[in-house]
Amino acid sequence: MPLSYLEVDLFPSINEDVSIYKFYDFLEKLSNDSIYVEFWISIVGVFLTIFHLVVLSKITGSSIVSIMIGVAICDLLSMIVNIASRDMILNFFGAACTPPNTLFINHVFWILMTIRDDVIRCSTWLTVLMALIRYLVSKYFSKTQFHVMSGFHFGFLASLVSFLISSLFSMFFYLCVKFVEVGKWKPSQNCTNIPLHTEMLLYEQRLSDMFSIDNGTPLRIFQLVNGSASKIIPCILLPFLTTLLAVELRRTEKNRRSTSVLYKNNTEKTTILVIIMTFLIFVASLPTGIATAFQVAYVDLGFLFIFIYVDTICNALLLSTASINCFICFAMSSQYRKTAKRMLRNAILNEWMACPGNINGEEINANSLFLSRDPINKDI
Repeated sequence: MPLSYLEVDLFPSINEDVSIYKFYDFLEKLSNDSIYVEFWISIVGVFLTIFHLVVLSKITGSSIVSIMIGVAICDLLSMIVNIASRDMILNFFGAACTPPNTLFINHVFWILMTIRDDVIRCSTWLTVLMALIRYLVSKYFSKTQFHVMSGFHFGFLASLVSFLISSLFSMFFYLCVKFVEVGKWKPSQNCTNIPLHTEMLLYEQRLSDMFSIDNGTPLRIFQLVNGSASKIIPCILLPFLTTLLAVELRRTEKNRRSTSVLYKNNTEKTTILVIIMTFLIFVASLPTGIATAFQVAYVDLGFLFIFIYVDTICNALLLSTASINCFICFAMSSQYRKTAKRMLRNAILNEWMACPGNINGEEINANSLFLSRDPINKDI
């Protein structure tokens, strides 16, 4: 997000530390580049994630599947928000011949950023929950009280509760910022696409009055609670749960003689799938977790926007991992592969049937028999 606060002291708690301003400028430029990168990632990711979501919707019976559907929905919304908000971000202050955002557009922009904050937080929580459920179900599979956690309905309810709680955090996130008029924008004298006498109000983001009272105490409380719950705690839990899953995977390998080959392959591949997804989310979220720790420790406006810059950079990484989830599932899950192949074959068959002169009952029946062969074995 290109912000340029020339009249505001960004880091009052750090007396004339030039290095922090250089670091701030570096992150600002890097985040601007990330906006272009994540825009194209989002365009590709939307198609891949829709396909991924459709495949998952045809697979039932597991809480892991329902949570993965929740993660895919969050990822899809995040991608759509990135595509919709790119021009708003790049045009925040306008350019020599391009007017800045109006106050209405700025509020729409911040609503979109709030939605993105909501779905990213929810996606992270669901990844933690997915790893936790997978570990508990694998560890205590013989105990009936844990069987309910493996059901599709349980995963759906867990996803819904996670989204509602995350939305509560995002509501306060939205209230943290207000838009303040800081001047007027005028086009450059060499502009030909706009009348030279045009004037538009120029706005900047500032901390809202509600979060600025009592020397920023409400902001400190919100940063502590939101930062810990959204970034710091997940960054601690994700590697911890990944380690537990890896240990549990090794334990099941030692006990392979006591289980069938099919059960062994299914449980191991599902565990590996969860480990991969958990590890990728952890790597992409770690820088944001570190930035959050500084944001919690300081209430300076500069640290708030450093967090936003780092979050923008990490969002490009998160979108990259979200875009390849379909390939990870395709590689690790035989049920996912068979469902995806059936969808593609049906699509090809329907396209073939739509072509004039290609309708042949015998060939259609042969394809139908081919598509229906081999039952799908559940391994998610």
